[in-house]
Amino acid sequence: MKLSSWAKVQALQKESVIRWVHRFRKVSVLLIWTSLFTILASPLLLKLLPIFQQTLGQARSPHPSLETSPFSLSPKVDQAIASGSPPAEMPLACGTELNASTSLLSETVLPQLKAYLSTVPAPNIHPRARLAKVPVMMYHDVLPEKEVFFDITPEEFEGDLQRIQQSGLTPVSLDHLVNHLKTGIPLPPKPIVLTFDDGYSGHYEHVYPLLKKYGYPATFAIYTSKVGKKLGRSSLTWAQLEEMAKDPLVTIASHTLTHPDLTLQSAELLDQEIITSKQTLEKALNLPIQHFVYPEGKFDERVEAIVEKAGYTSALIMRNDDGKFAGESDNLLTVERFGFSELDEAIAQAYGGVSVAQLERSAKSSGSYGGEARNP
Repeated sequence: MKLSSWAKVQALQKESVIRWVHRFRKVSVLLIWTSLFTILASPLLLKLLPIFQQTLGQARSPHPSLETSPFSLSPKVDQAIASGSPPAEMPLACGTELNASTSLLSETVLPQLKAYLSTVPAPNIHPRARLAKVPVMMYHDVLPEKEVFFDITPEEFEGDLQRIQQSGLTPVSLDHLVNHLKTGIPLPPKPIVLTFDDGYSGHYEHVYPLLKKYGYPATFAIYTSKVGKKLGRSSLTWAQLEEMAKDPLVTIASHTLTHPDLTLQSAELLDQEIITSKQTLEKALNLPIQHFVYPEGKFDERVEAIVEKAGYTSALIMRNDDGKFAGESDNLLTVERFGFSELDEAIAQAYGGVSVAQLERSAKSSGSYGGEARNP
């Protein structure tokens, strides 16, 4: 039976309505599931936001050396952003830049997200971080005329910074190092960490201006009874320490209250030296103190347990014999260091580690993650 023209129109309209109803149902279901996922995943996404910011270079400071992520969006965009005044004609990601951004996502963001989700329990060090060779350098006083063997002059210290720069090393913050040790996320190809113990006035008068000149981050270990007082040698004032602590180049670590041999202290005194010093610095500087430095590098299991109880994420040691790389440490509460006299060795071997993507490619070809890390 043949349909009239009007009947055909009605049939087509009915079919069209049915198709749109089905489409609406599909879209509605998709929106409902998307909303549920957003609600459930929001806490996790908020926790992961810092790793995306770090990877994509979102948190860019006025100091070039804080650009510690080994990845970039594109030379043109990076150069414009680094100048502090991106030109109006700077293109959005499109064409080849869109492809580059897609490649960046698959090659860096996703592997780093996977690494972040595979963080090992504290205070353990991630197996991938043990493949890297990150030197943590230790300095003490910096002053025009050296008084003891571990002193260094401002000219000598700037010479060290120049060697670091000319050798292609990238100084990274202690926070960045600890994140690497916890997650295995690779650092720049040749990383190095700078630390200064005891809180001498030379740290403000000589070290801090040079750090700003070169744009290099560093950590200063402070024992609080020395601040503002002349105990044996020169000391930082609280005003100087506050100024430094506000700079994103500077990380402040606790070095106890009075710089004793912690292995000889009672449980009560250990609490004061390790916990109260943290609280004192946090109150005075209005910032969290995440890192600890053992006076003269002396510690034992009892001391280490108090450091962990206090809530520090890392603690640095020192040795009288040869230094070791951070990845060779027993755990995050016994992070190894080099003396500044060993800088040549540190420069020669510094290595940021194998990327997650490289490890996965190696695993696919060999069937495991075994094998030695190679320092190219």
